[in-house]
Amino acid sequence: MLKIIAATDFSEASKHALRFIINATKDLEREIVVVNGIHLEGPPPASMLSSIIDSLKTKAYFSYQELSEEMMNEFGENTPIRFHAEVGHPPHRMIERVANEENADMIVLGMKGLTDMERVFLGSVAASTAMHSKFPVMIVPAECQIYPIEHIVDATDLYQDETEFNLVMRFADLFNSRVSMLHVCQEYDEAEKERIDMLNGALAGRIGKRDVKYVSQVHEHVVDGIEKYTSEHPTDLLMVFTHKRLFYEKLFNPSLAKELAFESKVSLLILKSE
Repeated sequence: MLKIIAATDFSEASKHALRFIINATKDLEREIVVVNGIHLEGPPPASMLSSIIDSLKTKAYFSYQELSEEMMNEFGENTPIRFHAEVGHPPHRMIERVANEENADMIVLGMKGLTDMERVFLGSVAASTAMHSKFPVMIVPAECQIYPIEHIVDATDLYQDETEFNLVMRFADLFNSRVSMLHVCQEYDEAEKERIDMLNGALAGRIGKRDVKYVSQVHEHVVDGIEKYTSEHPTDLLMVFTHKRLFYEKLFNPSLAKELAFESKVSLLILKSE
């Protein structure tokens, strides 16, 4: 059974992420644990700590009851979700702790981009979770459409090892998706073409009937090239591996003009490479 941790602050962005993953996994046997992180603004007197935490957990539970009712009305009463309120700090450690306790397969977070302050806060939670978590982390932009995951784009440098390739195929099998293994290059020369043709030729014995192909996008900047490709080829999920440090930092660099991590309409699945 697929075990999913869906982090929530009960905002519309986190609700949207929950809707996205419920819909994307509707044909799978799964359980979704909705996690709300509770942290205190300052250390209260020890005599008050327990009662304050109980009060905050009760408030969070009532918020979850409203959220649960919304999801049940939309997706049916048998939607397998349950609630967990976690106390601690920082947020990404709370999320990781619950994911460990639940032996999770994936963490899902919502993302929105409004004011500079909100970008800094939300970006730090999402980026910290993705950077430090040993689990696959899916970040769902508030603007993305809620569709089945039919097309996955994997950002690759064409030298992806077998472990990473198999992990991409695992998610392709999970969602019954076709896959585009995307390489962004500054120019599509004969060497690039030969490399792509060779890789596509080698796929036949590795993927069975799964629709997988290597593709190129010409662009001076990797992130902008990915954005261009996903805008021209309807994409339901973009996958990246965190070991590509320079690429990963570009994704979350707030100085980027397009700010892909905040502005993209494509959900992003970030995986930890061995």
